[in-house]
Amino acid sequence: MFRFARLTILLILTFTAFALPPTQAQFYPDTIIEQAWATPCADDNPTLTADMFIDNANMDADTVLIGVAGVMIDSAVLTPIGTACESAQLVPSAMTIAAGEAANLADFGLTLALIPTEDYEIGDPLSLRVNFDVLDDNGEEVSSSFSTMIGLLVLDEAPEPSPLLFHTPWTRPTVFEPMDGMDMSKATEEAMDDMDHMGMDGMMMDMSGNHAVYGQLINRDEATLTLVGGSTDVAEFVEIHETVIEDDVAMMTPIPGLELAVDETLEMAPGGFHIMLVNLNTELRTGDAIALTLFFEYPNGNSTELTLAVPVYDAQLAELEMLDMPMNDND
Repeated sequence: MFRFARLTILLILTFTAFALPPTQAQFYPDTIIEQAWATPCADDNPTLTADMFIDNANMDADTVLIGVAGVMIDSAVLTPIGTACESAQLVPSAMTIAAGEAANLADFGLTLALIPTEDYEIGDPLSLRVNFDVLDDNGEEVSSSFSTMIGLLVLDEAPEPSPLLFHTPWTRPTVFEPMDGMDMSKATEEAMDDMDHMGMDGMMMDMSGNHAVYGQLINRDEATLTLVGGSTDVAEFVEIHETVIEDDVAMMTPIPGLELAVDETLEMAPGGFHIMLVNLNTELRTGDAIALTLFFEYPNGNSTELTLAVPVYDAQLAELEMLDMPMNDND
C-alpha cells in the first residue's frame, strides 16, 4: 500500500517563465517519478492533462513540486482536475510530499494542464522537467532546488503499474545546439570530449547511426527477469550492449541479455551496459522524447514488456541546469 503526501494549496503558482540559476538545479536521487502519462482533452482542444506518481524517498525532508516545463510545452499548471481542460478556469495549486511518503496527483484531485506547442496523438512521447524545493519541519526551504527530467506517453487511459522501473532514462541528442546561459565549466570530461564533434555552425551531429539509452533499471518483481531486447520507431532495431576494453580500446559489444535479480538495480551508463538503438532514422534534439519498449523474460519462459518515454538530453553535459526550459516558482 502506498503512503500518500499531504496536500498544500497555494494561492499563486503558475509554471511559466522561470529558469533555475545554474548553481541550483541538480539531480536528486531520492525522488522517483513513475507512471507518468498524459491524455488529450478533446479533438478541438490541444491541452493535455497529465498525471504522475512521485515518491519522496528522502526520510529527512519534505519536498514541494514548484515547477514543470518542457521544450514542447508553452505552459503547465498544476490544477484541480475539473478545471484542467478550461484554460479560463485553471486554479494554480501545489503539492507537498512529506518525507518518506508518495503521492499521485489524481489522488488529490489534481492534474497537470499542459499547453503544447503542437498537437499530440495517442502513443506520442514528450519530456518534462519537474522542479522541487526541499523544506524543513516549519515548511521553510532548507536547500537548493532540484530538478529531474521525465518522459511520459500520451495515452487514452492510465498505464497499469509495472514491477519494472526505468529510473531517470536518457539519451543524448544527435543534434546539439548550445543554449543561452549554458555553463560549460560544469561539463564532465567525457561530455567535453563529445564536443570535439562540434561543427562550425555550433551543431553537434552523431554520425554513427547507432545511439545509446542510459538510466537505472530496477526489478521490483518477485522473480528474476532478463532484459533481452526492445523496439522503437526511431531505430531499425534495439540491442543490449556492454562496453569492454580490449588492447586499451573501448568496444561496444552486443550481448544476448541482462539478468536482473529480485530488487536489483542495474546502472546503465556510458562506459558500461546500455541499450543500443541501431540504425537511428531521425534526428534527436534536446527536449524531444522517444518511445521505447523493452522486452523481458522470466525463468519459466514467460515474457513481459515495459513501454516508456525516454527524454532526449545529455545528463552528463547538462545536469539539467543547461536545459533552458522556462518555469515559475511560488515567489
